[in-house]
Amino acid sequence: MAFLYVDPLSRDLAAVGARMKDVGPRAAFDLIDEAAVIEVLTGLAAGHIAVRNRRQMLGELLGIGIRADRDSRIAAALQRMRDEPHQSHSLTELGKFAGLSASRFLHLFKLETGVPLRRYRLWNRMAAAVGAFRDGASLTDAAHAAGFASSAHFSTAFRDMFGMMPSELIKALEPARR
Repeated sequence: MAFLYVDPLSRDLAAVGARMKDVGPRAAFDLIDEAAVIEVLTGLAAGHIAVRNRRQMLGELLGIGIRADRDSRIAAALQRMRDEPHQSHSLTELGKFAGLSASRFLHLFKLETGVPLRRYRLWNRMAAAVGAFRDGASLTDAAHAAGFASSAHFSTAFRDMFGMMPSELIKALEPARR
């Protein structure tokens, strides 16, 4: 079973919705090209597909995150944020890193990602925390390593984003971690 959470503030929501058979006000079901997505996910789980290729492969199947004309300054800032999720990555710092004013950076960032900067930072940190937990860190250590002030801050943000507490996900993942 796979769940895809798409930020409601992103342009990807419409792209994924267009690939679903049943679209409701809060969820969409029955992916039109489900067999191809299952094949990619199965390949990832079995280790037949390199992890570095997963984003592009799934993005192509789902129509998300794909742009041929990416702005290299924003791409570099995104990579920096992924490499250092625990850093604050203030607008001023990111703008300076990209060689852009703060307002121009915000405009290009939203254009490139389809998501506001603050929302992306949260998604990025959430992914880093979940990845660290998956790799064996305790929930508290994973939250701190990803830049959350505390495990309570992580838990609240996780619940707000996914509608469940991290402990509920941990219980569901425990058999897979062994």
